[in-house]
Amino acid sequence: MSTGIDSLVREVEQFLFHEALLLDEGRYEEWLELLTDDVWYFCPLIEFVDGVDPSVVERGGHYFDENKQSLRNRCQWLMSPHTHVEHPPSLKRRLISNVQVQEQDEGWAAQSNFMLWQIRSRDTDGVFFAGRRQDRLRREDGNLKLCERRIQLAHPVLPRALSVLF
Repeated sequence: MSTGIDSLVREVEQFLFHEALLLDEGRYEEWLELLTDDVWYFCPLIEFVDGVDPSVVERGGHYFDENKQSLRNRCQWLMSPHTHVEHPPSLKRRLISNVQVQEQDEGWAAQSNFMLWQIRSRDTDGVFFAGRRQDRLRREDGNLKLCERRIQLAHPVLPRALSVLF
């Protein structure tokens, strides 16, 4: 790898780590600033079929199919005192790993794996979410921004209702 590529990979990793921290801490307004205005955020339902990679077997539905405004609405819902599932806020910790970056015509493609631990205040047991994210990033005003995220959860059935972002 050249020094330029090493530097870019490091910058993308730091972007993803910072994003994870913002989501863990419920700093949703700051997180939204990391997104382009035309962002697409998508998480399909998957199905396990013998002999087929589950990431390619989509059932036709989705958990998320969002744009910037719908993500803003979701964040406002998560921050609302009337959203009982997140008040008090759950404890969340993300691990982002296996980051790979490739240059594209208009920015970069980044793939990463994640594990997310979530425990709610009234729970005695938390839950893990795991999966892969395929992101597209581009620069706006000199800063990296997320313009697309495709999430592939490693769960054909979710362990609980979603009150988190990936």
